[in-house]
Amino acid sequence: MPFMQWTEMLAIDGGTVDRQHQALFDAVNAFHDAVAQGQERTAVASALDFLRTYGEQHFADEESALAAMAYPRLDQHRRQHQQFLGQVAVFRAQLLEGGGGLGHSMSQFLGSWLVNHIMVADKAYASFQRGSSGRLKAYDGPSEASA
Repeated sequence: MPFMQWTEMLAIDGGTVDRQHQALFDAVNAFHDAVAQGQERTAVASALDFLRTYGEQHFADEESALAAMAYPRLDQHRRQHQQFLGQVAVFRAQLLEGGGGLGHSMSQFLGSWLVNHIMVADKAYASFQRGSSGRLKAYDGPSEASA
């Protein structure tokens, strides 16, 4: 059983956003498995690189969609994204300083942040979009972050 299980309860749009979220779940699960197999040092560096790059693209796509729908909580949502990327940078700095044992704390942070962000912040904008347009449409642009 994976560390983090994707369920339809986490679905936002049935399109790009959900595919990107699922890719993040896959990355966190792969990271968690590598740490469990004793490959923490390599897994941490690889996961941090992926999370920074993929996260930046996913967040840019999501923020673009929120701006297009005139989402009133865009600034708050953007700050949450920045906080996530900031924590990834903190983990990266700790790794570069020779810090070991980051695997467990990273797994816990990633798992809890991702699920909480989707279930609260992302569900809030999905609800806003449903209320303003009648139904939530899949967002398929401007780009899809590559997995």
